[in-house]
Amino acid sequence: MDGSELGVVQLVRESRRAVGTRSSASQEPATAALERQLHEFTVLAAMYAGEDEYQPDSTAMAIAQAVVSGDLPASEAVELAAVVMQALDGGRVHACLSFSLPLAYPSAAVRFSFSCLGLGPAAIEKITSALAIVSSQAAAEQREALAELCLTSQQQAEQLLIEAAACSPPPPPQPTSQEHTLEHSVRRLVIWFHHIKSEQKRKEILSHARNERLRGFCKPGFPGVVVVEGSSVGCSAFLEAIRSLKWQVMDIRLDENGPAEVFQAAPSSTGLPLPFVELAENAMGEAAALCAGAGLLDQFKHAILKLKGPSSHHLPSVDTQAPPVAVAAAATAAAAMSNDEGDEADVVHEAVLTIDHMNDRAGYTRLLAKWTQQLGLGGRMFYAVGGGRQARQVVLVLHGLKDGLKAFVQRLRTENVDVNRAGKACKERQSTVVQQGAALTEPRSVLLGWETCEYSDDNALRRELNTLGLSQPVICIVSTAP
Repeated sequence: MDGSELGVVQLVRESRRAVGTRSSASQEPATAALERQLHEFTVLAAMYAGEDEYQPDSTAMAIAQAVVSGDLPASEAVELAAVVMQALDGGRVHACLSFSLPLAYPSAAVRFSFSCLGLGPAAIEKITSALAIVSSQAAAEQREALAELCLTSQQQAEQLLIEAAACSPPPPPQPTSQEHTLEHSVRRLVIWFHHIKSEQKRKEILSHARNERLRGFCKPGFPGVVVVEGSSVGCSAFLEAIRSLKWQVMDIRLDENGPAEVFQAAPSSTGLPLPFVELAENAMGEAAALCAGAGLLDQFKHAILKLKGPSSHHLPSVDTQAPPVAVAAAATAAAAMSNDEGDEADVVHEAVLTIDHMNDRAGYTRLLAKWTQQLGLGGRMFYAVGGGRQARQVVLVLHGLKDGLKAFVQRLRTENVDVNRAGKACKERQSTVVQQGAALTEPRSVLLGWETCEYSDDNALRRELNTLGLSQPVICIVSTAP
């Protein structure tokens, strides 16, 4: 980033700050701080507009935007976080700067971590110390720090790489023939897990992969997916370390090994991410897109989504040029229909429920949205208003793994979800499970994320449910429910 670009960023930041200052007079301090954080994330997105350069926590961003717009109270705010990938030394080396913003930021110092495979521990410590100074000074002055942190880390890393290259020792002696073969052979692993939820395990996966300088990614949640590629020695060490952790189910779906020339990426492909990255829990679409970009979509479909290949012409195709969400929807729907091996652990199922009414629609809806995120489900909620209720004749359509759907229904039956007319918390006593655990058997799009929709009458509800591809018997039941 040159001086002119930095000037533009500073101007944008100052204008954002001025807008935040004028509009925050009537807001809670926390909401005003959150608005400034969102403005700064907009600047970062402009600074790092390349593919995968800027990776924010999309869920936290959505919640923050809802708080700022007044759709959610300030008490629902969560910390914003993001990862910035920086290309160094002409793209031959990459650095990773991740940070999370305390709710009081910029009055409180940003928390950050910096890593770069091309630099040693002393260099990393030097950069981290410089970033800590930037962060603390910005907090003392109550000003934004993210752009300055990014520029400082990139400039110092570039300088230290130059110094390291000048002091590099002479090349080591040539290895023996056997050592040369082992060192230059490449291994690729695609590993499926029933789930990856433990924060400690997620950290260890990321740490081991980066220590071995492997390309790839980890998609946590339900199910968990790890794709790695690198030296045979590095992949073997990574696999041994990961196997030592306790897993409910860990299945190596693909294990390829061979000379480096065989695994060389095509000129048109981007290759798997380097350094190794962690995706969001609901980022199966992004995982498919990363594999597509590396020329590995067929392996991903066969190993993770259980698709059988081009001969299965009756299955919906996965458009590798489509956005990641579209890739996930088409691929997962196809997987749900093509899994003829009797393994239901990674097959998408559907559940349909009705709820008579909601007295506190906003609170109830937030809780349901939270559950779907925790359980790795996609959901749509349709509701009508009137009759003295904030929501009535509610219909929920959920897609996800069978265990996740079962857990959702269990929570709905046993936890406080709404308030009664006296304003006291209460459990749901008037819900009906119309359909639970039915595997998708038609070429339908899998629901991703959480959305709500108000409908005016039964005809409008029928149209919405038809759009989702629900069966006519189910539509008839839910659209005529009292």
